[in-house]
Amino acid sequence: MAKKRRDVRDADNLSSSAQTEVKSIDKNSQLLKEAQQSIGGSTRMSLLILVSIFACSASVMYLVYRNFPELPE
Repeated sequence: MAKKRRDVRDADNLSSSAQTEVKSIDKNSQLLKEAQQSIGGSTRMSLLILVSIFACSASVMYLVYRNFPELPE
């Protein structure tokens, strides 16, 4: 009878250690997902900034081209 209790207790200890391991894995996976989202967000922001700089530059060059006086040859 004592042996059965010890086996049950050992099983409970294993299951609790397994539960803590699962919790730590869940926390690690959540941190990884957050890191990937922040990387994805920063990439998206960088591309948005790059496109906006290109669009502004193209607009300014067009305005300069339209307003520059034509020189006789």
